[in-house]
Amino acid sequence: MSFLSPIKALVEKATTEDTTPTAGYLYNELVKVSHRSVEDCTKLENFLFKRLEKDSPDVKMKVLKIIKQVLLKGHSSFRSDLRLRTDPLRSCLDYRGPPDPLRGDHPSRVVREEAQAVMDLLFTEAKTRHIGRPMDAYG
Repeated sequence: MSFLSPIKALVEKATTEDTTPTAGYLYNELVKVSHRSVEDCTKLENFLFKRLEKDSPDVKMKVLKIIKQVLLKGHSSFRSDLRLRTDPLRSCLDYRGPPDPLRGDHPSRVVREEAQAVMDLLFTEAKTRHIGRPMDAYG
């Protein structure tokens, strides 16, 4: 009998290999996971990256949308860790899966667009966060 991590189960439930959108409550649950502990945050990141290895554009798109939500609402350590491991995200910038019989290249294009949005958020947001109020002058 194998033990399935609750975090892994959540990630798998949120990133099914179909066109069904991820339920909104799952985004919230995954954001909460990032706030539990640094260890859980790292596990979440690892499970998301493992799912990103799938060749399904639907899975990749869902993973990237989850990453975007956790970057926006999750713990800051998720962002810090992600900045050190961008290779899986960068590979999605050039993703070209086989054309879908009904949707054509659209799923691959959405993956590329989501990957770009994640990369922009990951690094542009970091630059603007450090811009604080001007230094107070003394004297």
